[in-house]
Amino acid sequence: MENTNQPTSPATAPKSNKTAIIVVIAVVVLLIVGGNMVKGYFGRKMSEKIGERLGEKILEKGTGGKVDIDNGSVTFTGKEGKMEVGTSAKWPEDMPTDVPNFSAGEITAAVRINNPSTNGWSVIIKDVEAGSVGDYTKQLETAGWKTVSQVNFGAAMYQLEKGDYKLNIAYDETSKGINLMVENTKKTN
Repeated sequence: MENTNQPTSPATAPKSNKTAIIVVIAVVVLLIVGGNMVKGYFGRKMSEKIGERLGEKILEKGTGGKVDIDNGSVTFTGKEGKMEVGTSAKWPEDMPTDVPNFSAGEITAAVRINNPSTNGWSVIIKDVEAGSVGDYTKQLETAGWKTVSQVNFGAAMYQLEKGDYKLNIAYDETSKGINLMVENTKKTN
């Protein structure tokens, strides 16, 4: 009796299996290459957003406040105040009208403090020329602010008062940075 079941050699797989393997490999390669090209833009944006949201949740859990991280800026709002750092920082909307807007330079941080011990604002500005600081102090004096003290020892420091407000100005000519700190001495909460 003759055996019709001849063993096939292991080196020869059916043609349809080879085609399927080639198609799978081609699809995987296309997905990897295409995915990396798409990932270049969309992946980076998606990674940034995921990182921002994760950072927000961690900071919110740790501080109990509301945190918004977006495009290189951080905004924190809590029961004791508000802080903006980065490109979204701007002159505080609730800054007393007695304090004129310092328009020279670029605001890098703005902080609003409202707690049992103090009530005030702080604004940090970069790229400020020394002449702008002198012009601002003259503007303040014209608006009724009184200079209480002025010191210049590599950094210029001014303390001014008007009504219930104290304004401290610290300017460093080397870094061209200024910090304006306003305190309401008559706390009303």
